[in-house]
Order: sequence, then structure tokens, then C-alpha cells
Amino acid sequence: MSRPGPAVFKTVCAAGASDRPAVDARWTFDLGLRRVFRGDEPVRATLTPREWQVLEALATRAGAVWPEADLESFLRSGGVALTRNAIRIHLCNIRRKVGSGAIQTLPGKGYRIPPQARLIGG
Repeated sequence: MSRPGPAVFKTVCAAGASDRPAVDARWTFDLGLRRVFRGDEPVRATLTPREWQVLEALATRAGAVWPEADLESFLRSGGVALTRNAIRIHLCNIRRKVGSGAIQTLPGKGYRIPPQARLIGG
């Protein structure tokens, strides 16, 4: 079975993210227990260890913008060697599993956890 090309992946990623509107949701990230809450409800999603590493990296500076190169360097300094493309794929998977508002993309700038998000543990 062949793998889908980049255009197919982008379509799948966008479709998964858009079916969970979360523009006004309050986000809480419990890094100690590795749980995510949208409002008061726990998000029933299982993130892989790599996805948690990416999410935790973003959470170290919640609200601050992480340029791709900085995120890649930060993860590499912690022993996680991911390419920029792999980081994009993990971000897409996190959005698909948790909700599109959990991670914001600022075009031409980078990624961030919403500034109003609460962080617990870690």
C-alpha cells in the first residue's frame, strides 16, 4: 500500500482539525498527568510520547510564539531529534486528536499554545 502524498496529507490534516471548533474554548494542559481539558471537560484523546514532547515544549513558553527553527532546536537539545516536517506532522496529529484550538499557528512566525491556556504540573 502506498503512502498518501503531501497534498492528500494536508487535506486530511485540515479536515481533522476543522471538525472540532475550539475558538472560544478554555484550554488546560496538565503536564504532570498528561491530560488536556477543553473547558471543564477532559479531552478523550491518546497522544503518543512524541506528541506530548512537542506539546510540552510549546507549553514551556505558553502564549509565546515558537518559530519552527527554535522549536526544532529546543527539542533536539532535549534529545528529541525531529525534522521540521516531523514536527508539523506531530502538530497536525495533536490538533486532530485534541482540537484545532489547542495549538495556534501564526503564519510566517511559528506556533503557540493559546495565551489564555492554563498550565498545571510539569
